[in-house]
Amino acid sequence: MRQLRSQIELGYIAGTLDSEGTLAIHRNKNSYHAYVVVGQTDYSWLQGLKETWGGVVYKGRGLNENRPHWAILWRWVLTGDKMVALLETVKPFLRLKKTQAELLLEFQAGVQKSSSPLSQAEVERRRGLYNRCRTLNCKGPRSNQLLLAIDSAKLQYELPL
Repeated sequence: MRQLRSQIELGYIAGTLDSEGTLAIHRNKNSYHAYVVVGQTDYSWLQGLKETWGGVVYKGRGLNENRPHWAILWRWVLTGDKMVALLETVKPFLRLKKTQAELLLEFQAGVQKSSSPLSQAEVERRRGLYNRCRTLNCKGPRSNQLLLAIDSAKLQYELPL
């Protein structure tokens, strides 16, 4: 992996995550997995992120079938320890998705590299983090109502005007 260049690059990466990224927890029954994904049409930028942080870059499916004049959407996906390294490094620069980053870091801190079944307490912990992250990422008319229900101290941030 290549070395990071500067605080400016870290700020740019954080801006990419804030604007075009998804920081989320996926659920499949009682299985939960944290991930970061960035989708955009600039393949070279995503390939550079992959070279620096790891993960995979793949072509989005089905988006251009009915719109052949649209540019190809590429996605960069990062999970596990590499995701933790990214989030710990860029968290100070995040403005919009800092709370999601903290939730994903909290989630990963409890992940054990073991094939043994999860305890009920761990399933509940993961479910709680999943629900909080899902609420933060919701879209549509109910999103503002749901966000107001979250502990406001965890959502405070200052944006320059």
